[in-house]
Amino acid sequence: MSAGSPAMAEQEQQVFAAAPDTHWLEVLPSGDGVPIPNLAGFVYFDERLTGPLGQLHDPIVGIGSLFDLRIPVEYSPDEGIRADFTDFGETLNGITRSGVRLALGPGFTPKILSPTPYLDNSLRRNKPPISYKAWEDLVYQTVQYVLEEKKVQVAYWPLWNEPDFGMFWDVDHRRYTHGAATARNPELWNPSPIRQAAAGQLNEIARLIEYMKLYEVTARAIKRVDPRARVGGPSPSSFNRRWLTAFLNHSAEQNLPVDFISWHYPQYPEEHKKNVQWLRDWAMQRGMVLPPIVITEWNANRGSGGDPWIEAVDLIEIATGMIETNVEAAFYYAVGNIADVESGTLTPVGQAFKILGQLQGTRLTCNTSSEIIGIAAKDTTGHLSLVFRHWNQSPTTLQLRLPDGYTAYTLSLFSENRPPIHSNGLLTATSTNHQRPNPPTHQRLHLSLPGRCFGLLTLPSP
Repeated sequence: MSAGSPAMAEQEQQVFAAAPDTHWLEVLPSGDGVPIPNLAGFVYFDERLTGPLGQLHDPIVGIGSLFDLRIPVEYSPDEGIRADFTDFGETLNGITRSGVRLALGPGFTPKILSPTPYLDNSLRRNKPPISYKAWEDLVYQTVQYVLEEKKVQVAYWPLWNEPDFGMFWDVDHRRYTHGAATARNPELWNPSPIRQAAAGQLNEIARLIEYMKLYEVTARAIKRVDPRARVGGPSPSSFNRRWLTAFLNHSAEQNLPVDFISWHYPQYPEEHKKNVQWLRDWAMQRGMVLPPIVITEWNANRGSGGDPWIEAVDLIEIATGMIETNVEAAFYYAVGNIADVESGTLTPVGQAFKILGQLQGTRLTCNTSSEIIGIAAKDTTGHLSLVFRHWNQSPTTLQLRLPDGYTAYTLSLFSENRPPIHSNGLLTATSTNHQRPNPPTHQRLHLSLPGRCFGLLTLPSP
């Protein structure tokens, strides 16, 4: 259907009029008043995607793996740490030119500070540094260069990447358990069986201990440059209760700054909501205020088999869970998924992020039938936006029930093997209860959906 073409809209309605099933979506006139978060965060930066990123609302790019790969580092005990920011400065120049915001993650351990500098890159940079003092100086120099010399603002400073995985944060537990053989009660502590059966758990405890050392000196270095900088962690590979609670508990005991708490891959909405509620309850029971949540890595292509349409529809569902749990920001893996680098054309994933960015203001409550996901928001002028997705491949009719007072709509609909549908029209007012003398009314709209699709419905303020 062409943009603004009523004739084509009628034709499209006729084509799918025989849809065997009907689904519904209701937008209530009020919600919880919580602002819509910024989900247009992406892992990595590619200046060739400046155009596509400019089509999204307030995009943020996250950059990590700074040292060695982007910033060469030299160190000697006598002369201290020295970093060469020449190449990294060009990256920051590109970010400035693109107009995107930045999240910067200090990592990984540079070769010169690695206890195993002779190993391959991925194996030497996942170790704790040989000198935390040198590491703190390196982070301080980096933050000072970014904020003061290049004058690039940084929205978030997350520390490390999935430290719960040995491949990213490898710590041998034996430096912490070498005295196990002297335990007085072998029934409680039998070194050999424990090390054979639970070495992984002991290594995880060692990784936690070392990570908290790393976090303390890193946060201190960043805050020395900018006390208002937002520092957080621990960014485990998933919702890892042990890592998240140990991080919060130790930070509270040691009075360490935690401006946000982060993890990766938030799962689908119901599981994600259960996890967030569990963490909030855990914090409340201990008299803690849970910091804002930032998802520092996620994607929706785990079950897509590389199909960008399945990925796009799926990401809207996962985004719903993050919006409903008041996640502050999220970073999609990776920025290259949003557009074709050569042409700059948005992919289905990029289109999904573009329409999610149209959700501005505060969240409204949506009720839906199965197969339908809806997220709605209203800004201060009364402008209402609704993002929805239909999962099933079969065509269907979607019955929309919308708040009273709105009279017109604009629709954008995206589906596989079809050009985008753009149309506009008028809503129909319907009474809720015909038995009352002045029954309240709501607005109705019926849409024919061509199988698996996602769309944006906007209602101008009354």
